[in-house]
Amino acid sequence: MFEGVCPGRVGFVRRGTNGFGYDPLFIPDEVGVPGGGGTAENTQGRSYAELSAAEKDAISHRGRAMERMEAELARFLADGSVIGMTCGNACITVADKAEG
Repeated sequence: MFEGVCPGRVGFVRRGTNGFGYDPLFIPDEVGVPGGGGTAENTQGRSYAELSAAEKDAISHRGRAMERMEAELARFLADGSVIGMTCGNACITVADKAEG
């Protein structure tokens, strides 16, 4: 299983319209830098719903889990141990032949 984390805190006031669910209440610790420039501290305290799609993508917990999976996938494929993959709620599980 590969885990991705997006640290932050829950706000008390809903802010922003670019999102759904918890987005207007969740204030991430970092935001993505436009143009693929990595991440920066969320000094303005913007909620997820106040971020652009590109800013969210750079800090996505799902994206971070996928990056970890991509980094390990070559190793799994090289030794022939992968028999299947499933994707659930923000986590990815790779079944190994040894697990039966």
